[in-house]
Amino acid sequence: MAKRGIWKAFRNVWNLGSGLTSQGEALVASATHQRTHGGMHGTDVAGVFARIAPFGARRFASPPSVEQQKEHEQQGPDRFGREVSEETTSSHVAVDQYLPVNAFHLGRMIDLEKLGKEFPNRPHLSQKDSLIISLTKKPESGRMKDVPFSECYMVAFKYGSVVFFNLDKLKRDKYLETASKYTRGKSKIPRVEEYGVVIRSALEGWSTFEQDHLLLKRLDINNIRVMSTVLAHTVALDHYSGQVDSMLDVFSSLNQMMEKTGDLTIKKKKLFQLIATNNTTLTDVITKLRLLERSDPAWRYAQYGKIWEGLRQEFEIEERFETLDLKLNLVQNNIKFFLEVLQNRKSDTLEWIIIILISGEICVSIYDLMTRAPGLP
Repeated sequence: MAKRGIWKAFRNVWNLGSGLTSQGEALVASATHQRTHGGMHGTDVAGVFARIAPFGARRFASPPSVEQQKEHEQQGPDRFGREVSEETTSSHVAVDQYLPVNAFHLGRMIDLEKLGKEFPNRPHLSQKDSLIISLTKKPESGRMKDVPFSECYMVAFKYGSVVFFNLDKLKRDKYLETASKYTRGKSKIPRVEEYGVVIRSALEGWSTFEQDHLLLKRLDINNIRVMSTVLAHTVALDHYSGQVDSMLDVFSSLNQMMEKTGDLTIKKKKLFQLIATNNTTLTDVITKLRLLERSDPAWRYAQYGKIWEGLRQEFEIEERFETLDLKLNLVQNNIKFFLEVLQNRKSDTLEWIIIILISGEICVSIYDLMTRAPGLP
């Protein structure tokens, strides 16, 4: 009986402790819920609403502290026997958030000034050759939304590329139609590139490259500038590579025709057009795209420089530029050859004209001699 009484008392103490633990966990969860989703007071609410400010004053939700992360790591199994993980803990640990990034090349040049006037009420950042427009929808009154999921941007570049962050296809098509109105030298087939960004506020470093996507600690304006520049470069390179491939196809056909017939069939006007296209392509790639120059944030800050270099390696920008340069050299060699053929043909024509003129002058001289000296035999 004594043992049974001792066991009963021990069980009552255990149940009392479990009840206090459950009440404590409920209070902590309630406080966390109020801090995350509740009331219109407190510094956390102000921090969330700061996301709708212009670029210069934009702030982002702060990641959990190191102490909070260690606390969750040391909790072990919860009272339901589950391992405490990113899905089963409280809102201290943020869930990974995926943002799609889509790049398009519309044409040779976009009028950024006129495009910016289409969005008078949107925060935007205008630079020398780019325009960043915030398309983020403001949260409804009294509702808290997760910042990275709602951040949306459009970045337009003067050389004809447009990059979208976190926009669905319907909205992308809408804004592409708007940008197309101010595009000169429109491409017949727009070049497209897709990429992904995952926001992980608990990331130890600033960024990490994974397969087909980039892990970021948080999204800021410098990240947007670096990523959009590289993606704009890659679709622009696709466009210019297509142009150069078309020129090489023309010269390949001409060479095959000359191989069969031994005669040059291209007209001088068409050849001059190919020369002009080759020159403008080389000029645009070097001066407008500025492929050999780094983005400003990549120059100033090491963490953005790492992203810049990583994305350029991911999309093989330098290798593709070298390939494009090699193709341009092939085009130039073909142009030089055909120009020499046309020059030789023109020289032959001039030589025959000179021979005919000299022959005519000789005939006239002989006739003049015969008419002036009738007594000669």
